[in-house]
Amino acid sequence: MVRVALPHGRHKVFRHLKLPSSRLLATAPGPPGPQLAAGARDYPWRQWYRLEKFLKTGQVVVIDGANGTEIQRRGGRPAETFSSGTAALVRPDLCQEVHQAYLESGADVIITNTYSANGNVMASSGNGGRVDECIMAASALARRAALNHVAEHAAQVAQVAASASAAASSSAAAVTAAAARATTSLQSNNAAQVSATGSLKSTRIAAESVNVALHAIEEVHAHAAAAKAAAAAALAASEGLPLPEATPPIEQPEPVRMKGWDSAGFGPSMIVASMSTHPPEMAAGGESSCNAKWPSPEIEERNYFQAARAIRLSGVDMLFLEMMKDSDHAPRAVRAAVSTGLPVFIGFSMRTDKDTGQLVQWSLGNDSVPATPEWFHNLTRILGANMVGVNVMHTDFGTMGPALKFIREDCGWQGPLGCYPDHGRFAAPDWIFQELCIEEAIECVESWIRDYDVKLIGGCCGLGPEYITALSAFTRRYNTEVRHRLNGTASA
Repeated sequence: MVRVALPHGRHKVFRHLKLPSSRLLATAPGPPGPQLAAGARDYPWRQWYRLEKFLKTGQVVVIDGANGTEIQRRGGRPAETFSSGTAALVRPDLCQEVHQAYLESGADVIITNTYSANGNVMASSGNGGRVDECIMAASALARRAALNHVAEHAAQVAQVAASASAAASSSAAAVTAAAARATTSLQSNNAAQVSATGSLKSTRIAAESVNVALHAIEEVHAHAAAAKAAAAAALAASEGLPLPEATPPIEQPEPVRMKGWDSAGFGPSMIVASMSTHPPEMAAGGESSCNAKWPSPEIEERNYFQAARAIRLSGVDMLFLEMMKDSDHAPRAVRAAVSTGLPVFIGFSMRTDKDTGQLVQWSLGNDSVPATPEWFHNLTRILGANMVGVNVMHTDFGTMGPALKFIREDCGWQGPLGCYPDHGRFAAPDWIFQELCIEEAIECVESWIRDYDVKLIGGCCGLGPEYITALSAFTRRYNTEVRHRLNGTASA
């Protein structure tokens, strides 16, 4: 069994710094793309404000686990995972299956299968001309999974509401009978009052159940509209038609705390796009990208802008930039991310140098480039007002603590901070899975929340639904304690 190294020492706990509500949409050079209609960016920013409001309660959000490696674990071949960027096209069944598994495990945020969906990676398999189609399909699959998940819940609460309503109807009939039997005697009138009291309780329970069912159906209605819009965009992309905007046309209802379903009051699951600098055509058997077959810098950046255009139109709620791991390729992807106008979490990847023990950029995987505040600030400066948060991702458990400390203390980031570690190792084109001690992993998570004020937590390569289930259970307990503290009550 591979043991998880626990971080040592305690560190200063940071609190949120209120981010500006304004969102100046910075522009970056790149090829012209489809023009968005006026107000098209309002929807994702409303989703960000919902998330921001939730984070201010002090509660923690659960991000899903790995997509590509979970597809591999379920039988997907390298050409069907992140290595080719075409998972949404060649294995839509597994993509949706994995999304639904994470939703059932308790994930609040679902990341689309667009991690390596760009012309840099997809060109080698002859799919460079299907980037738009792939990204639109990935969004549609995630929306469909979310719809299925909430619809199943709605059916369950509707059955409860129906049973409660039937009980209320029966109790009302009993009241009618008791009232009809009542005379001038105290005993008969007492029986009628007892029956009426019971009927009132039953009717209140029924009314509450119906309200819960109504809220669930309102969520289904909004999810169905979003899934339809995403499906229409995916169909247009597959047939080479002009891409319509897949912005969900119906606003989700305000989050409501519901015991056993959404006790934290997070609201409907968020669908987040991924864009990364995953290297194309890495050498087989290793994790170094020193021999990756990159196109020229100009073509590489143009390919990121193409992916960004599709992401912008795909109707997602936000964008997670992933694998920002160097100072060469990362800026090109960041500039493209700005062009989406979406709220962006930028994801940094780091590792511990085997020889020196120093925290370094992930970079090529076999070099030693120190992680410096200048590296952090050079990239975040490009994002400007689009940047709403920072993630540390594709970073192992042993390195995660120092990496979070670097972001908080060395770089001075005081806004929303998330992390989703990996576990195992990459031997291109496959991920090598390693056994995980869940108990020690959760201890790590607890320390990251305590010491670095982490507010979003999930899993990256090698971590699947089993880990997210344990993470969700821990988070539910943690969030319950937070709510009790806010309300001034003792936790159960």
